[in-house]
Amino acid sequence: MPIPNPKKTKKKFYNKFIYKVTLDAPGSRALRWYSISQLATLDLSAASKRTYSWQEEIVKTVSNNSKFWLDLTGIVLGFKKELWRKRLEGENLDIYTNDSDLYNKLCNTFPDRIVLRYAPKKGTEQLLLDNDKEILCNEIPHGKYNYRVYLYPHKIDSQTKVKVCDWFKRQGDKTSFSKSIEKWLLNTKENWDRRYVLIDNESTILMLRLLSSEVIGQTHKYVKHDK
Repeated sequence: MPIPNPKKTKKKFYNKFIYKVTLDAPGSRALRWYSISQLATLDLSAASKRTYSWQEEIVKTVSNNSKFWLDLTGIVLGFKKELWRKRLEGENLDIYTNDSDLYNKLCNTFPDRIVLRYAPKKGTEQLLLDNDKEILCNEIPHGKYNYRVYLYPHKIDSQTKVKVCDWFKRQGDKTSFSKSIEKWLLNTKENWDRRYVLIDNESTILMLRLLSSEVIGQTHKYVKHDK
């Protein structure tokens, strides 16, 4: 089965990694209780000691896919732990790394299990690694938005939210603020929903910061790179 074409990495994942592989990994939720190496050698008798039946079912799923977990363990444990990072999303397992050898081994070993994968455009690897909070692009968004600014509505009160929305609406096309973002900003209280606006330049960001520095989350600069 051919390996799916990778999407291009334009900014570092977790501000650290430039490669990402998402694998269909049955039973991966068991990683909430076990290390990745333990999944290759699970004793099913341990499953019966779990508090809930669904936990037992997850462990059985791992056992039924033991070859996959043995192969995965053999690959990732051949690299130092600081060279990769995992993330769970349902039955999918994301693995992030900066090591092209690890990335290629995962892709070549599990072509039929790849849900999604990311890799930098050839020649941009070191540029991505060297730059902090920058997004590589062929063209600046709409030819004028040099920054992506994530918003943190959960950090400000209701009155400040209204002031921030009013400020954005007065900026016109200096930002990409929209009605949907306004609705989200006014109603969001949780710390898990991440959305952003595009902003033209540092001066506009500074004005927003003076109004409410708490609403500004991570800020990324677009860097044109068309080689």
